[in-house]
Amino acid sequence: MKTSLPAVVDLSSQTIMWTIEAIFIGRLSAAAFGGVGMAIQVILVMVTLLLTFVVGASLIINRSLGAGDRHEAVHIFAQTVMMGFVFSLFLAVFWYFGATQIFKLIKEGGADDAERAGVVYLKTLAVFAPFFVTNFIALGVVRGVGDTKHSMMINVGLNLLNLILAPIFIFGELGFPRLEVKGAALAAGVAHTCGFVATFFLLRSRKTTLWLSFHEFSRPNFATIKRLFKTGLPTTIEQLVWAFGQLVVTSYVALLGVTLLAAHQVFMRIQAILSMLYMGF
Repeated sequence: MKTSLPAVVDLSSQTIMWTIEAIFIGRLSAAAFGGVGMAIQVILVMVTLLLTFVVGASLIINRSLGAGDRHEAVHIFAQTVMMGFVFSLFLAVFWYFGATQIFKLIKEGGADDAERAGVVYLKTLAVFAPFFVTNFIALGVVRGVGDTKHSMMINVGLNLLNLILAPIFIFGELGFPRLEVKGAALAAGVAHTCGFVATFFLLRSRKTTLWLSFHEFSRPNFATIKRLFKTGLPTTIEQLVWAFGQLVVTSYVALLGVTLLAAHQVFMRIQAILSMLYMGF
């Protein structure tokens, strides 16, 4: 429980934040709610690919730490973060320039507004992709080697910041302009960027099981990268099939109209919250 409970809180915080964000966006329109919900599903499909690095690194690092080889663990961790950062740059470009084509899936029942909302959300968040994707990988590995407390503190902190910024940017509170869907993505992007900064300083402080070595980060080792793919790819394929299946179901629901798309997104949020109760264990 000492290790698993912080992990449950950690993983639940993002899902709860997405749910609260959905409530804010739902006050704008059903189209905005449905479009943003589908944008998040697109993001989850892409982020699932990152499990190759998180799972692969966690398994190899745990073996290295168990064998007392801390240098090898630090090397694997740095290579993982480096690969995640490179991958995030490709994701940022794909999301920003490919968002419109992705959302051609939403095209009937007055869903043009939902499509526009999804495109705006995805393109805005794409600007911050290098920060939140790299942070996702780094904290995922930190959590995977048993340091769930630090991971929980950073994720809860960034989601609380997101919770504060979301209504301000969405509805134009405290003198800020009313940005609506773009404001929701901007709040998430700023919060996750702050989380990235906090993670960076934490990993450089050497107060965690792992620390980030610039020497190892800046020198790609293709043998290590191959090990990461070989170890983590089976889990990635399993999760990717599930995530892609959910996206396909959502795309069919979108053909039935905005109202049903929004209702389906409500169900997805409830399902995600319930699943978090056991994911940390």
